[in-house]
Amino acid sequence: MVLVWTQPDGWFFAGIAAMCVLLAVHFAGFFRAMAPRRRTLEWITFVDPPAPRFGCGPLVHAQLAWYELVLLLCIAVGTAFLQLRLRVPRELLQAVLRSAPLAEWLEIVLIYAVSPAVCALSVFFAARRLTDHPVLPYCAAFLMAFDVNYDPEQLPFLLLAAAFLLRWWGASQTLPALPCALELLAMTAYLALGAYVAPPTLLAAVLLFVPVCFGAIFRASHADAPRRWLRLFAALAGYWAMLFLWMTLIRIPGALLETGLPFLQMFADARFWSALGAQITAAAAALQSSGMPLLAIFSLPMQLYALFAAIAGVWLAVTRRDLCGLLMAWLFIAGTALWALDLAAPAFGSLLPCAYIWSRWLQRGRGAAVGIAVLLAVSAAALVLLLIL
Repeated sequence: MVLVWTQPDGWFFAGIAAMCVLLAVHFAGFFRAMAPRRRTLEWITFVDPPAPRFGCGPLVHAQLAWYELVLLLCIAVGTAFLQLRLRVPRELLQAVLRSAPLAEWLEIVLIYAVSPAVCALSVFFAARRLTDHPVLPYCAAFLMAFDVNYDPEQLPFLLLAAAFLLRWWGASQTLPALPCALELLAMTAYLALGAYVAPPTLLAAVLLFVPVCFGAIFRASHADAPRRWLRLFAALAGYWAMLFLWMTLIRIPGALLETGLPFLQMFADARFWSALGAQITAAAAALQSSGMPLLAIFSLPMQLYALFAAIAGVWLAVTRRDLCGLLMAWLFIAGTALWALDLAAPAFGSLLPCAYIWSRWLQRGRGAAVGIAVLLAVSAAALVLLLIL
């Protein structure tokens, strides 16, 4: 159940223009906050830019305190309850609880309760990679908890893959090959799981390969380590090799049950490989027969805010050599492209760029708090509207 505009009219576009004007004024405060302070030597960073910075935040985080774990548990449980209430009609839920088989009951709980909770927690830990601010990750998690404009079968895998992309992005320039390979291994595992559930996730894997390619090439061209070009080839080819390996491994249990063949003979069966090929074909077919995206009350303000955040990220990359801004801008572009093709939720490419800009802004002032408060208020108001209707 999502509040959407099905036929945009003049008032709709006037509202978009008004929001863009307000956001332009809001982000003018960001650029003022990021300007060199008076009576300091910060202007030197504009004349002589520092070395490129890949890290999105502190590489080592303090362990979560017990009260933070309790709060995260409350967020997960609250998100699960709220999403289950909004997505599943009460009559259907009561009927399932009374007489449905256990497998059907577990499927509803997994898709409509556990999956949204995983989305909120994924956004929290991804935002925690972007900042050391204690409150910001919780704000991002709340924004994700309030959103209902996404497919709960697909988005958790995309957000988890994006979280491990952030980890790899920060580690790719400083750590040895093995830790970086483990980050890519986890990232491709979630992409393969998402592709098994929803084949269009493979298109996200193609888009997320771009920052992997950029980071690997940047290290190879700037590092003096021996065999750097071999490491570059291993990173680029290894990404696709890991993805294909996970896609193959995930299909093995189902193929064993379906074919009844011994383990080794199953790999010689054409049905196994044809099913894997059909998964790739389904992703291409989804690209050709994509639908129209939804202009939802929940996601549209966040999408517009993320557009300005992506522009600010590119500005930080150019002026401050903070290349994480390029990563956030690309995540926004990739998420918007998938949303425009009706293949992914807006939250995939919107929340993390916003959290990144907020983290940089809060280091220089409190102007970001206005944007966070307004977005939380708009999301909460839209949520109340959904509960009333």
